[in-house]
Amino acid sequence: MFFELEALVKRTLLLIAFIGLISPAAFSQNMFRGNPAHTGVYAADGPHQFNGVKWAFKTDGWVLSSPALAGGLVYVGSDDQNLYAIDAATGAQKWKFATGGPVRSSPAV
Repeated sequence: MFFELEALVKRTLLLIAFIGLISPAAFSQNMFRGNPAHTGVYAADGPHQFNGVKWAFKTDGWVLSSPALAGGLVYVGSDDQNLYAIDAATGAQKWKFATGGPVRSSPAV
C-alpha cells in the first residue's frame, strides 16, 4: 500500500510540473462540459454510429460520477472507496487507490 501511495504522489507531482506546459486552449478542449464556461457545447461532432460496448469494468460499488479520460487512461471513482485508472483501449485496471470513503464526484486530471 505504501508503494502505491508513493507512486501516486510521484505521478501527481509530475502532473503538476507539466501543467505549466499545457496551453489553455488545449486544456479547455478536455474540460468538464466541454469549455471554460461549462456549457456542454463541444467543438467536435459526437459519434455517428454506435458499435456496441467496447469493454466493461466492474467495481464492488456503485459508480455515480462521470469518468475522466487522459493519457489513454479512464479515471473513475466508486462507492467501494477506490479511485481506479483503467486502460481506455482494453478496459484493464492499471491501478487503484483506496480513498477511505466513497468517491461520488467526477475525478479531474
